[in-house]
Formats: sequence, C-alpha cells, structure tokens
Amino acid sequence: PGGRCIRCMTCDAFPCQFDAKGDADVCAMRPAMESPTVTLWTQSFARRILTDDSGGRAVGVEVDRDGEVVRVSADLVVLAGGAVNSAATLLRSANDRHPSGLGNSSGQVGRNYMVHSNSVLVAIDPRRVNTTIFQKTVTINDWYHGDPDREFPWPMGNLQPVGKLQAAMLAGSAPSWTPGVVLGEMARHSVDWWVMSEDLPDPANRVTLAPDGAIRIAWRPNNQAAHTALMARSKDALRRAGYPILLDKAMGIETNSHQCGTVVMGDDPATSVLDSTLKAHDLDNLYVVDGGILSLILRDQPGPDHRRNGPSGCREHSRPVRWRRDGARFGGSRGSTQRLTPHAHGAGHSNRGITIAARARGQRHAAEPRITARFLPTAPE
Repeated sequence: PGGRCIRCMTCDAFPCQFDAKGDADVCAMRPAMESPTVTLWTQSFARRILTDDSGGRAVGVEVDRDGEVVRVSADLVVLAGGAVNSAATLLRSANDRHPSGLGNSSGQVGRNYMVHSNSVLVAIDPRRVNTTIFQKTVTINDWYHGDPDREFPWPMGNLQPVGKLQAAMLAGSAPSWTPGVVLGEMARHSVDWWVMSEDLPDPANRVTLAPDGAIRIAWRPNNQAAHTALMARSKDALRRAGYPILLDKAMGIETNSHQCGTVVMGDDPATSVLDSTLKAHDLDNLYVVDGGILSLILRDQPGPDHRRNGPSGCREHSRPVRWRRDGARFGGSRGSTQRLTPHAHGAGHSNRGITIAARARGQRHAAEPRITARFLPTAPE
C-alpha cells in the first residue's frame, strides 16, 4: 500500500520518506481509514475502560480528548496499546468489581515484562570501506540452539545487522568531544550488528502505576550468561573475518521495542489474563491484541510473530511444540536448568497507541484450542 523501497541508507532508525516500510501506519491504519465506519481520534488519551455494574462486561472507554473527558460506548472493546500501555490501562481501570485492575483476578497484569537482552556490536576495519547501502539482509543463527562444540550447550541467540550506522547515530554513544569527521570515518569502515538473546519471564519484572498514575517499569535483565557467551563468539568470528576493532554497548531499559509478556494468554484463569482468543478471562467482551499476550520472547526478531496476533495467529502460537529432551533440539540441554511456562510462546513489538473498536452483538469465535506447556532450557547464571 505504500511507496517503492529504494534501499537507501536512512532506513533503520529513520522514518521512510517514500512510505515504503511495512509499518502499522502504512499497512494497517491508512487502509483502515478508507472505511467509512472507522474514525481515528488524535490528541486523545484512553484513561480507563468502563464496565457494567456486574463487572462482567466492558461498556465503553473514558477518553480525555483535547482536555475534555468523554465516554465512548461500545459493545466490544479491543485494547492494543503495546505491552506497557495495555497493562497500564487495565490497571487504571480498577473498580469495585476489579479492585486490582481490570481482568487482573490472576494478579498477572503487568508482570513478566520482557524486552530481550540487546547489545550493539560495531566491527571496524580501517583498511576497508563498507560500501553497502542497506545491509540488513542477513542473519546469523549459528549459536541459536547452543554452541556446536558444546562448550556452551544452552541457547544463546541471534545476530542481525542494523541498517548501516551513520555518524549521527554514533554521536549518542561517543564522547561529546568526538569530532564528527571521526564518527563519519568509523561509520564508513564499519559493519554493524544487533546482538540479541532471550529475556526470560520473571514476575518481578513488571509494569505498575505510581500513586499519581504515572507508569513505572521494574526490569532486571536476566539470562546474561547466554548473552555474554553470544557476544564472545560474535567477536571471535568478526576478528577472524578481519575486523580488528570491535566496539559494543549493552542496551538498557530504554530499548523497549520488543516488549511483551504483561497480559499473557493461557488456559488457566489463575495464571493468565486472556484466553486463546485474546479475550479477558474476567470479562465477556474485552480483548487485547499486542505483544503483551505472549509469554516467551524467544531469541529472534519478534515482528513476524507479532503481526500474526489476533485469534487466527494466536492459534498458530498455541499449537503444541514438542522439544526433544535428549539435548538434540537445543544442542545439549540435558542437565540444564528447566523453566516451565504454561502459556503459548511468541514475542512481539509494541504499538504506539490504543485501539478501541466496537462490534455488533452475536458474533462468535471458533472453539478455543488448548495451550500446552513448554520446557525452556536456560543457562545457569
């Protein structure tokens, strides 16, 4: 639906001047706006979801629109604010029937926040100029399931290039006194990588609200042994490829583009927020459709998984996956720490907004598939 990609050098981390990116704006919002039944409100903040007196049905949304509080009535409410904002909206929607937050009888709303363990790795060879314009076309999964020589048998992660660093992009990480010409030469001679390992679900990593309503995120990175091992192997491979200068930086809580896990789906209402059709266990007509539904982030780019969210895509995630327990699947997992996760697997990007939708009464979903438990082998810290 957008323009034609010209493979320019300002793709990753830049807005596209030709609307050629497959993002939510080009591929979802603009086509939706062509429908006469769709209205998009800007400068509007969805404050909370309202329920009937029984607390069993959502009846609308309270919206702050240009400084005026208005109520939008709906037969069906769909929340798609990303893992952080969807959880925060449910927590803000607490009422007498749902004192801990809407859909939060399990206590899981906001918990198990995941964003990947991310680092950037810049490999520089002063003797060679990297003439590549758009380099984000390959991926390295050699250590995804563990080290082939079994020195580190646990899953490590994935490498993929970033869309060619520019001097301006390096400026934020370099000392303030670094001349621009130096940054430019570094970028001209570099091959740039995103090093990504799995962030494991931890109930203590969570989204909460401050007394004044501000969003708070508690997040402590985990699975760092795997990420350290992946970085070491990545550097060794790049040195052997002829890059003598290697610069790396671990990303912190501010790098949250892969957020998920805060409103997980599952069969058991005691341990999950949503069922396998993405409907809240506690309400008849409230759905969440974003990365928050997914209980595992895996060790790769989660965008394709996130785009499949929704009842049909959810069924894809909920099909049983049978990992071999003899170590063959993960390069030698026998004897490693096992973490049992009773939800569907997957991962997802965040959405920068909250979608509210109404649907006619009487429409039904197909029968819910069962969601099976997975064993996730992890390295000991």
